[in-house]
Amino acid sequence: NQMIVCSQGGDVRGYDSSTVSKNNSVQSDAVRELFAKKQALILELKNYTSEPSTTGIPASTRLLTEITVSTGTTEHPEGHIELLLSTNNSTIIRAVTIFAEGIFEGETLVVHPRCDLVTSTLNVPIVPPKDTALDIHIRAFVAAEVSNEQFHVFELTRLLPSFSMYSLIVPQPSVSIPSSFVTFRLNERVQRVEMWLNQNFLLPSELDNARTEAKDWNVTLVSLRDNLNLHLKFEAGTMIVATENMEVAASIVQSIANYLNLDQLQTFAEFPATFNKLTECLEKVCELQQNTAKLTVGAADNSNLICSLIVQAEDLRLLGQMKDMRECYHQLSQINEEMVRTYAIRVANHEQLLEALRQINLIVQQAAHLRVGKQKSEVIIQCRIAIASNNINSLIKIIKTGSV
Repeated sequence: NQMIVCSQGGDVRGYDSSTVSKNNSVQSDAVRELFAKKQALILELKNYTSEPSTTGIPASTRLLTEITVSTGTTEHPEGHIELLLSTNNSTIIRAVTIFAEGIFEGETLVVHPRCDLVTSTLNVPIVPPKDTALDIHIRAFVAAEVSNEQFHVFELTRLLPSFSMYSLIVPQPSVSIPSSFVTFRLNERVQRVEMWLNQNFLLPSELDNARTEAKDWNVTLVSLRDNLNLHLKFEAGTMIVATENMEVAASIVQSIANYLNLDQLQTFAEFPATFNKLTECLEKVCELQQNTAKLTVGAADNSNLICSLIVQAEDLRLLGQMKDMRECYHQLSQINEEMVRTYAIRVANHEQLLEALRQINLIVQQAAHLRVGKQKSEVIIQCRIAIASNNINSLIKIIKTGSV
């Protein structure tokens, strides 16, 4: 708490904490922060200039990334996207953290292999839940040796294409083409369609020339999620997207429209399985609505009967007819149990009704996404009118052609 200062002129002065100005504390904090930054920069410089045999890594160390599609491995039998991380020298990757919104539980994945399994490469499986483009933020901890306690952190970001969970199928006679499809006119060169394909899928580049030079451009892929085939064909200005999943077809149509800057797009859709499901849902809605009406009428009748029995039981109590009063309360108990059971049935009936309505709304939304521009909003309006009038044939026609 005391300080003695000796100047060049021979003056000697003493100070204690009571004579130091309080304003100097701010300057002291700034000096401490600058000193801490200096130490951190010195340590970082030491890591850059030191040899691999010490705690640092060579200054020329680079983190290399490669993203490929895998149909399954021994460790991960299901289809996935494989992120391969590696270094360009003998340094090792001790751990990796990956941040991607909506993929991992908690939004972050940490890969930390055992010491005996640490190498200069690391494979990370990724399974995106939806067909959307994603930014993957990677942070890799690299060291010269496994025993090192200091790591150099490499940070980088990679973009996953929208349809990265699809694997290319080599054309074979045995490959089945889906019977469900959506088709539309497209006034574009085949090279533009090929560019869209390469930007939105993870495909081997050596097959590009073979597709663009062919008379009819077509590609067949398989989904790594449900193993359903996806067939794309472009011939004579007509684009065909064949898949059993209407949601996938809608995503493909929207992606093409966005890439080619299409403001208006009318399509023709043929999805028999979806149409059958829609018909079943509409019939189920009618049946459940009838059940709801019957249950409501029954509940109203029981309520009136309960009110009558309560009044009757109270009259019998005042008249002293206890035997008849007990009989009334016994009937009340039975009716109450019946109403409880009826209520449980009404709740289950209501949940089934909501689920059926959700499925119908989902199909209508997917049908709208098969179009672009005013045709998209027109489909939603016409479908609501057809559903309100319970016209199933008109509804299916609207989904197919986009108009009544």
